[in-house]
Amino acid sequence: MANQLSKQLPQKIDEVTTLTNVITIEQSLTYKYNLNIHKKDLPVNAFMNEMKSNLHQNLCSRKVLMQMLDIGVQFIYVYVDSDGKYIGEIYINKKVCEKRIENGE
Repeated sequence: MANQLSKQLPQKIDEVTTLTNVITIEQSLTYKYNLNIHKKDLPVNAFMNEMKSNLHQNLCSRKVLMQMLDIGVQFIYVYVDSDGKYIGEIYINKKVCEKRIENGE
């Protein structure tokens, strides 16, 4: 899966976000995004909270992705700024989605 996606990279997601790398290590699928903004100009906590909420809602509601989570796949989203400085990362696994469902999210 990562090999197929990697052939299409870099892929501009929006005016600020570009998917630059997808790698698979064991049961983890990692997506690396470069943001066209300097970390110092980004409200990091608010950005990461928004991305976490969006990703949880999106991944935990898709049947095919839930099937991947059921067999132990973990999704990791890594964000870096325009200088390559680390911004943050989000992990999504089966437990995360189960907790969302329990909380009625």
